[in-house]
Amino acid sequence: MVRLSRVRAESLGRAMSCSNSEKPSTSGALLDAALRLRLFDEVFAHGEMGISVVDLTYTMTHANPAYAALFGRTPEEMVGRTLESLTLPEDWEWEREVLDRLAGGERPPGVLEKRYRLDDGSVLHVGVHPSLLRDDEGLIIGLVAMVTDRTVLRRREEALERSEERYRAIIETAVEAIMTVTPDGTILEVNPAVESMLGYTADELVGRNVAILMPQDEAGRHAGYMNRYLTTGERRMIGIGRDVPVQRKDGSVFVGWLALTEIKRPGFHVFVGTIRDVSQARQAEAALIQAKEAAELANRAKSAFLSNMSHELRTPLNGILGFADVVQQQMLGALENPQYLAYMAEIKRSGELLLANINDLLEVASIEAGTLDLDETLMDFRDTVVSCLRLVAKRAERGKLKVQADIAAELPPIYADPRALKQVLMHLLSNAIKFTPAGGCIGLAARVDSDGGLVAEVFDTGIGIPEDRMESVMLPFVQGESLLTRHYEGIGLGLSIAKSLMDKHGGRLEIRSHEGVGTTVILRLPPDRVVSDW
Repeated sequence: MVRLSRVRAESLGRAMSCSNSEKPSTSGALLDAALRLRLFDEVFAHGEMGISVVDLTYTMTHANPAYAALFGRTPEEMVGRTLESLTLPEDWEWEREVLDRLAGGERPPGVLEKRYRLDDGSVLHVGVHPSLLRDDEGLIIGLVAMVTDRTVLRRREEALERSEERYRAIIETAVEAIMTVTPDGTILEVNPAVESMLGYTADELVGRNVAILMPQDEAGRHAGYMNRYLTTGERRMIGIGRDVPVQRKDGSVFVGWLALTEIKRPGFHVFVGTIRDVSQARQAEAALIQAKEAAELANRAKSAFLSNMSHELRTPLNGILGFADVVQQQMLGALENPQYLAYMAEIKRSGELLLANINDLLEVASIEAGTLDLDETLMDFRDTVVSCLRLVAKRAERGKLKVQADIAAELPPIYADPRALKQVLMHLLSNAIKFTPAGGCIGLAARVDSDGGLVAEVFDTGIGIPEDRMESVMLPFVQGESLLTRHYEGIGLGLSIAKSLMDKHGGRLEIRSHEGVGTTVILRLPPDRVVSDW
């Protein structure tokens, strides 16, 4: 370790050569000098700040360990190095001028920013506090530098500058108007979007109160919000955002979305407001709401109309079917040409299909209009199942389908609407027959589940439902919107009506299906509809 041993020895020698007449004071001075030298030696050797000494040729004569550590070397390795060899070439010329002025007696400046060149080519940023080194006669014999590593600090400053540049670029290119406001409402800074949105230049707004951007009544409310927040901390706008009326320079007003953020630091308290013009979006939303309300009103009117048309549609159709049946049965005498009987049979079949479709339409209309009421009573679900199977037996036979039934021996009575549940089962059984090819099988199973609820399953080995249509198959008119209409009769309301009627009972309708394998529709009624103690 290189220490200032020569300087210390010479100082001690001068202290020892004082005259005897000064011995009392000299002894104290000697001790003080020795103490100061010891303290300096400790600071020089063990201090965390780098200390270096150069002569007037700017060659290093002394270096403490902290200074040498900046370069990854020992103090002995630093002695004899020139400042030029340690300095970036582009910095040496101006640094040499500063050193020459100092060596000429110019008063040392404060902390200088300097860049050292390390052996591996990297750059070390330091802060240097230079001072003059004089001999006993007061002549300048060198320079002493206190050196602090500022590389990390410099990197942080550069990163902060880059971050600030990025954020400023974002703010200046943002389409939203952004402004910084003091707690009393004084505008400190605005971004360029303010001018295009509000018509004001930055100079016209900075220093003005933010109330200039609000209609008079809104300005009063805003002042009340801010005073309440600053007094009580109660948030109405801070960090929440809301629609506010914003006034342009020309006096026109638009709807703006105001987001207000608070920045509070020691000695620094501001609010950052961001305004987005949402007037067109709000107009579009209002138009959509109006259109939705109009559509709902038209839909309710349509449903009410269809519901009221029940009598007008069914009465003449029932008359057609009734007279067709009279002719087909030849109640008033035999027909000469038997072909008329075939025609009458076709008229009756077509009329029955039309009546079924009309009934479905009217049922959907009643459900949508909210006029469908259940006529609930205590009923035997087994009787309803048997009746439905009997009604579809002929159709299944004509389609060359096997009919299976798996009904529990004793089903408890249930509290429900018999007509509605029969309609559900008939829709599902009709679909099963319709979509099952000849030689297939349909069936119905019923039981009480482990939770005490009633479960019924209508199954078939038909064409199944494609996976991509599973979500939409229970929507009204789905079949009517598909190519299935070409091959199968009906307008696709059966599943939708069945589901609605089950929902009315507080139950559920579930579908399990595999295309080409078959479909099972599961009906579940809750336990509170099953009489368990019958």
